[in-house]
Amino acid sequence: MKLIYFFTAAAFVLSGCNLSSKSNDAKETIPGIYIRQSEGEFSKAIDTLIISANNEEAGTYLIIRKTRFNRIVDGKLQPPEYKAEKMIADYNEKSQQLQDMKTGRLFSFNVKTNELLFGTETYQKIEKP
Repeated sequence: MKLIYFFTAAAFVLSGCNLSSKSNDAKETIPGIYIRQSEGEFSKAIDTLIISANNEEAGTYLIIRKTRFNRIVDGKLQPPEYKAEKMIADYNEKSQQLQDMKTGRLFSFNVKTNELLFGTETYQKIEKP
């Protein structure tokens, strides 16, 4: 009888460990909208990444990158310009990163701070799907 209690308790402990390891997995928190704002001497920009599942079985994601920027010429803000880019990225479970299948660029995630790292730039998650 004591052996049954032991195995039941062990099962609860192991299931709790399994749940805590999943909470650190970036895959569960990837979809959403991420933004980054920057301003310099020659321009002002807002960069947005919209990430959604593309094919869950294959582990691929659609990333839409939208950029709005204003050039600064002679100290004057110019009319806004826009760029858009679509990427398909593959999720690597071991590194918990997305990799653009066309260019190889990496997207890393900090689950605790809701941040995405793309190159040297840090994006803040503002919306979940």
